[in-house]
Amino acid sequence: MISLCMIVCDEEAFLERCLDSVKAIVNEIVIVDTGSVDCTKNIAERAGARVFDLEWADDFSRARNYALEQAVGDWVLVLDADEVISQSDHSRLVSLISGGKADAFILVQRTYGDNLKHAEYVSRGTDRYTESANYAGWIPSPLVRLFRNDPGYRFRYRIHEVIEPSIEESDGTIRNSGIPIHHFTYEKNPDFINIKLQRYLDYGLKQIEATPQDPKPYLEVALVYLQKKEFGETERILLKAVEIAPDNADLYDALGTLYLDTNRASEAERAIRKGLSLRANDVTMLSKLASACLARRAHGEAETLLMRARALAPDSIMVYNNLGLLFAVTNRPFKAIDAFQNSVRLNPGNPYALISLGMIYVNLGRFKKALPVLERALEVAPADVRALYHLGVTYAGLKQKPRAIELLKRAQRLQPGDPAIADRLRELV
Repeated sequence: MISLCMIVCDEEAFLERCLDSVKAIVNEIVIVDTGSVDCTKNIAERAGARVFDLEWADDFSRARNYALEQAVGDWVLVLDADEVISQSDHSRLVSLISGGKADAFILVQRTYGDNLKHAEYVSRGTDRYTESANYAGWIPSPLVRLFRNDPGYRFRYRIHEVIEPSIEESDGTIRNSGIPIHHFTYEKNPDFINIKLQRYLDYGLKQIEATPQDPKPYLEVALVYLQKKEFGETERILLKAVEIAPDNADLYDALGTLYLDTNRASEAERAIRKGLSLRANDVTMLSKLASACLARRAHGEAETLLMRARALAPDSIMVYNNLGLLFAVTNRPFKAIDAFQNSVRLNPGNPYALISLGMIYVNLGRFKKALPVLERALEVAPADVRALYHLGVTYAGLKQKPRAIELLKRAQRLQPGDPAIADRLRELV
C-alpha cells in the first residue's frame, strides 16, 4: 500500500495534474496545507485526499514530517504539486516496492526549463517522455522520494530538505530506480520564482544559525546569493563554509563559478584545482578549469582538460560549447564548427551554439551556411544583439540590402551607440 504525502499552499493551478498522474498507483493521499487561500483544499478533497492544516513555521522538514505522521501505507511517495510521474512508469514504480530489494529508492527530479548555462543541464535530445516535449532539457536532481513508512525515516533541514541521512542512520538500503519525476516549477510566474528565491535565502540563513557546523546550508545560501548576483555575500558564505569543511569539493566548485562570473580567473583556477584534487573526474569542474585556463591563454592546457571532459561526458553541451570557443580563439574554425554542431545536435534550441556557429560562418564568408543557423538563433533569442547583427551582415553578404538594414536597425535600437552596428549601417544606407 502506497501513501502519497504532499505539502501544499495555493497550488490550484498544478495540484490536479499532479494527483491525476499517480491516483492509479497510490492507495491514499495525505495533503498538508500550510495556508492556502485559493481552491487548493477543494481540489484535494475532490480527489479523495485526507487534508490536514498546519501553520507554516518556515520549515519544510517540519511540514513533510507532519504529513508522514498521518500516512498509514507501507510505503510513502513524496511529490510536490508542480511534479508528476509519467503513467508509463507506473508499473516500474509498483514493481520496486514489491521486489523487497531496498528500503528506499532514488527518483531523478527533472526541473524543466531552458537554462542552458547550468553546469548540469541535460538536453532533451531524443527523450521518450511526452512530459519533456515542450522544453529544451532539464536540470537533474537525484532524490529519495519513495521509501518504507518507518518512524525512523524523517526529513531534515528547513529548506532543500532530505530524508537520506535518517534512512542511512537506520541502516536502510537506498537504491536507484531510474524513474524520473517531471518538475514544472518554471511554469509558475516570475514573481513566484523571485519570492521563492528570497524565502529560500531567509530559511537557509536560519538553518545556518541552527546547524553552524554543517556545510550544506552554507552552500545552498551561497548559490542563492550567486543567483541574485550578490557576489560579496556569496564569497563570504563560501569561505566560511570552507573553514568548516575544507574537503568539500562542492564548495570549491561554487567558488570557481563565483570567481569566473566576476572575472577573477586566477582565483577561480586555484579554487577549482582544489576541488578537482578532491573529485578528479568531475566534468563540470574540468570544464570550468578550462575556462580559467582560456582566460590566461593557456590554450594547450584548456584543450587537454576539455578533451578529458569530453571522454567522460561525450554528450555534454557545456563541454562542446567550451571546445567551440577554444577552437575559435585559436583560429581553428572548422574544428570550432564541428564542436558547435555537436552542441546544436544535442540541443537544437541552444542559442549560444547557434549564434557562435553562425558567427564563424559569417567570418568565413559562408553566408548561405550562416543564414539558416542565424535565423534559427533569432527564433530562439529574438532580442539577442549578436544574432541580429550577424544575421544583418549575412543578408548584406547575400545582397539582400533591405532585410539587412532592418535587422541592423533592430540591433541598434537594442544597443545604441555600438560602433560596429553604426559602421555596417553606414555602408548600406
